Amino acid sequence: MAAPAPSLPEARAALLLEPASAYRWADLAEAELNANNVELAKYALRRALAAGPGSPNILFRAARFNLRLEDIPATLAKLTSILRNPDLSEYYSQVFSIYRQMDLPFEQILNEGIPKNEAAATGFLSFWIEDDQMDEAQETWAWLKENSLVDLDAVADYVSFQVKHNMADEAVQIWAEYNSKRDPGYRKTNWIFNGNLETEPADCPFDWSLSSNSDVTTSLDKAVNYDGSSALKLAFTGARRSEFRVASQDVILTPGLWTLRAFMRTTHIKAQQGIYFHIVDSEDASRLNVSTNGFEGTEEWSAQEKTFAVSPATRMTRVELITPLSREPGAESAASVFVAHIQVIPAH
Repeated sequence: MAAPAPSLPEARAALLLEPASAYRWADLAEAELNANNVELAKYALRRALAAGPGSPNILFRAARFNLRLEDIPATLAKLTSILRNPDLSEYYSQVFSIYRQMDLPFEQILNEGIPKNEAAATGFLSFWIEDDQMDEAQETWAWLKENSLVDLDAVADYVSFQVKHNMADEAVQIWAEYNSKRDPGYRKTNWIFNGNLETEPADCPFDWSLSSNSDVTTSLDKAVNYDGSSALKLAFTGARRSEFRVASQDVILTPGLWTLRAFMRTTHIKAQQGIYFHIVDSEDASRLNVSTNGFEGTEEWSAQEKTFAVSPATRMTRVELITPLSREPGAESAASVFVAHIQVIPAH
C-alpha cells in the first residue's frame, strides 16, 4: 500500500533538506497538485524528472500525475519511456495494468502506448494471455503481425492460448504459417512438426514436449541421424517399473485414415511391450486409442508404422512416445533408443 502523500508544508520542508532528490520534487509536485497549484506542480514535476532521468518510480509518478490532469499524450509518453528500456522489463506489467484502467480505445493504446520493439510488444501480448482476455490478446496479436514484431515465444504462447480456448484449427494454421521456413513440409507432406527433431522444441502443443526422469534421459543428439541432422535420444539409467511418456505432440487431422511412421535404432532394450508410439484423442480416449508394436532388443534403423482412423468427433490427436515397462537386468547402462523421421501422413 502506497504511503499517503505528504502535506504541502511537509513536502516543502523535506525538499529544503534534500534539494537534489527526485523523490522530494515528486512529493512536492503531488502536494502542489493536491492544493490545486497546477503550474507550481508542473514545475516540481519537471524538476523531479530532471533529477531522476530514467527512474521507473519517477516515471510512474509522472504518468499518474499527468493522468490526473487528463493529459493523455503526456501520460503515454512517460509510460512508453519505461517500455522502451529492456532493462526495465520487470516494470512492464505495471505499465500494462495502468493501460487497462485507462478509458482509451484499445487501438490507441497499441499505436501510441506500445513501442515497436519485441520486448514490450510481446510482453503486452503475454499480459493479456496471463489475464485470460481473448479479445485483447487477439487485437494485440493482429497488431504484432502487422508490425512484424512476432517471435517464436510469442507465437507459441498465443497458439497455446488459442488451444486452451478451443480454437485449435486457427491455432495450427498460425503455427504452420510462422514456421513455414523452419519446417516447409508441415501440414503439406507431414502432419507432425519437426519430425526429424532438428531444432529444440518450443513450448507449444504443436511441437514436441520432451520429458526425462531418474530412469531415462531424453535429448536431441546431433551426432546420430536417420535422414536429417539429428535424432531423439533416450538413454536409460535404471530399470523402469512403470510406463513413462518421453515425448508427445498434438496434431490436427481431418476425418479419415492416417498412418504414423517412425524409425528407431535400439540397443539392449528388453520389455513387455518395448518402445512404442501411442496415438490417442487428446480429449476422449474412447474415440481414438491405438499403439504401434513395441521395439526391443538391438536393431539398426527400422520402421514402426500404424494406420488409424480419425472420426469427425476427434478435434485433436496426440502422438506419444512411451518407454518400456522393464528391461533386461544388467543392461540398463547400455540401453538406448534413437528415434527419427517421425511422420503422420494420409493413408494410401
